[in-house]
Amino acid sequence: MRFGFVLLAFLLVAPLNAETPLATDAELPGAITPSLPAQTAKPRIDRLTWTLLAADGGARVFDAYSTRRMLKNNCSSGIQIAGTSTCNYEQNLPGFITDHPAGIYAFDGAVWLSEFAATRFLIRHHHRRLARLIPFIDFISTTSFAVNNLTLSIGGNSAVAATPSSSKHNRHP
Repeated sequence: MRFGFVLLAFLLVAPLNAETPLATDAELPGAITPSLPAQTAKPRIDRLTWTLLAADGGARVFDAYSTRRMLKNNCSSGIQIAGTSTCNYEQNLPGFITDHPAGIYAFDGAVWLSEFAATRFLIRHHHRRLARLIPFIDFISTTSFAVNNLTLSIGGNSAVAATPSSSKHNRHP
């Protein structure tokens, strides 16, 4: 699993470092330029940055879904494994966010919007590489949390199968 993230990082190092040209061919030295008033165009978000933002948004939705799924086992199911805790709980967010399904999705949406605003701010101030780094790092970290949440047990047959039932001492009449 970690190898996949390292491979993804190696594949995206060159595009993250790539700079898109800010000047057109007419602005190059030796080119004939028309005598038009100077246009001050604001830098826009390029395709690679939009791709990273879209991947980060998808990872945020995936994280919200996996967190809601993980929180289904909140010790109220009554199924317990001897010697282990099967109670899942959120470690990083307060209860008033995680207790409501809309709260977790609203939180992840607000985080994505703040990352979009920071990315747009950095691009407008000519820091494209740093702007690409924000959604890339958040995509990697959010995806790892979401995958971890999906691997946690939410009760059901896996908890029942973990209890030893073939022993003579554990049989109930």
